[in-house]
Amino acid sequence: YKGAELPYPKGTFGMELTFLVLWAVCEPVRIFLGSKGNKTETGGPLMLSILLTAPLLALHIYYMLGQTYVLNIDQFLNG
Repeated sequence: YKGAELPYPKGTFGMELTFLVLWAVCEPVRIFLGSKGNKTETGGPLMLSILLTAPLLALHIYYMLGQTYVLNIDQFLNG
């Protein structure tokens, strides 16, 4: 919706779309590793899951506060 209706500075929409794809790839991996580590009681997958948490948290904060157009629904979904 935002990309079609709102004017973006050059290159900004592509960066935000790249961040969204990055989040969509990393979040299921993080959840899977955390679940696997918990079920098998092994530390390796849990540590990887924790390491993936920091960049994903940064993406959530970016989408809640730093993107070009922050809508109320963005704040609700990320907050």
